[in-house]
Amino acid sequence: HNTTNKSGTITTTTLGYFSKSASGLHFEEHSHIIPDPDADTPAPESTVRFGRTRKGKRTLIATGEERVIADLEHALRKGLDPNRPEGPQMYEAFAELLRGGAGVAESVPRPLIQVPLSEHIRILAGEGDETILGLSDGTTMTGAEYLTHYYSKDLEVALFHPQAGAVNLYHAKRFANAKQRDLARATLTTCPVPDCRHAADNCEVHHITPWARGGPTNMDNLSVLCRYHNRTNDDDPHRNHRGRIHIRNGTPTWVSPRGAPVPNTTHQYGAMHLLFGS
Repeated sequence: HNTTNKSGTITTTTLGYFSKSASGLHFEEHSHIIPDPDADTPAPESTVRFGRTRKGKRTLIATGEERVIADLEHALRKGLDPNRPEGPQMYEAFAELLRGGAGVAESVPRPLIQVPLSEHIRILAGEGDETILGLSDGTTMTGAEYLTHYYSKDLEVALFHPQAGAVNLYHAKRFANAKQRDLARATLTTCPVPDCRHAADNCEVHHITPWARGGPTNMDNLSVLCRYHNRTNDDDPHRNHRGRIHIRNGTPTWVSPRGAPVPNTTHQYGAMHLLFGS
């Protein structure tokens, strides 16, 4: 979703949501905040490194604040041609940013409150430091950080069922297909294939039962899937070479060629995991 500020600059809006908070967001008891697996590891230094020239090409490696890098990746992935390799296209977009001087707009998260179907939750004022927001671009921030920089009264509420998964999105001002994309990104914040790092904002919406085989465009048949895994997924039910996506307890889950369901543990801020532990 894009918005335009007063200066005319296009600002990319990413989807975010609240997890359980000790200070005011009281989901069901089995809701929980995902621990940071790297909590005891010092953050790498923000830096840029350049490699040697080899046949007219050089390598650039950059490490920095996750939101800055996520904004850059989001900008480079805009308008990719699905029939061409994405890496060279992102380099072309990167070179265009450098030569054109347009810069990369800072993304502004839009809060999406995830609520178990059996409860009616209201956001109450409280200590934002205890509230973790997982964003569908693969990053996180505290509630205090959000309130300080991005607070808006236009909040949205998504309802989830512990078995059926995403149910509906209220107070949305978009068409149904956009609503379904929002719910798919809220259900999973990353591609569901194990160890895949691609954030939901950069994923495609995948029909679990293919459209060509009669699969409907309903929430129980949709999942986010990165560009690569959307093309390597075993859409044919009679093929078992690369694995495929199934809905397990309301959550899109990768199932191996031998039939074993394996979740992706990267950035576990999906609504079904936070609300129900699915």
